[in-house]
Amino acid sequence: MRKKILMAVLLAGSSAAYADYSGTISGVVCYTFTNICQIKTSTTYTGAACSTQAAWPLTFDGTTSTGKNILATLLAAQASQRSVVIGGLGTCNLAAGSEDVRHVYISP
Repeated sequence: MRKKILMAVLLAGSSAAYADYSGTISGVVCYTFTNICQIKTSTTYTGAACSTQAAWPLTFDGTTSTGKNILATLLAAQASQRSVVIGGLGTCNLAAGSEDVRHVYISP
């Protein structure tokens, strides 16, 4: 019982610190000269204060193993026209005005 309560507290605390986008994506672009990929959301994403780019508001490094997994998940969701949930880190270190991605999953 204590473990369940602790897990609920930890999840509640961590989810409050990050913004989530829920919906479909309309595009993914990966650049060869910077190794980053950006996500175009189908509706407005309201994330971190640094996320000022309306067109491509979310960014991840496509060269890491995590980035490759994110890209595969996004492409699968886009091909199957499924909704995704994308969590941001609250930082814009990879691309100015575009929030760094924390996680992506396909909605059930």
